[in-house]
Amino acid sequence: MKVMVIHTGDARGAELAQRLAALGCEVSEQLAEWPGFFHAVHQPHTPGSLHRDPKDQPEVIVVEGSADPSTARECAGYLGETAFTRHIPVYLVDHPQDDEYRARRRAPRASLVTRGQLEQVLSEKLSPQGQAETVTGQTA
Repeated sequence: MKVMVIHTGDARGAELAQRLAALGCEVSEQLAEWPGFFHAVHQPHTPGSLHRDPKDQPEVIVVEGSADPSTARECAGYLGETAFTRHIPVYLVDHPQDDEYRARRRAPRASLVTRGQLEQVLSEKLSPQGQAETVTGQTA
């Protein structure tokens, strides 16, 4: 499973990426800077520019939210609302709970989770049963 981890470049973001790689995810990291994080997911098709094949897009986007909650909310919100990326599940990880209202308001499509919850969700998606459900689009 291709997972993009967007973070501020600190140790917490790097550790999150390592933990997801240990689960068996194919992880790519991206700094939470505009427009870099967006172009890392969707490379616009314009003459003379690189074009990202849709099969190269991540299947899941993880935004680490503890280091800079405001930037994390903006990243998750933008990725959830633009037509090019809104089909990709976005997880906002470790966002401060006392600021949950702002996160839900700015990024309503993002799932607010802890690291443990994210690891559980991805482990289920990586399991043979979870992969079968993804392929068929149905759950048991």
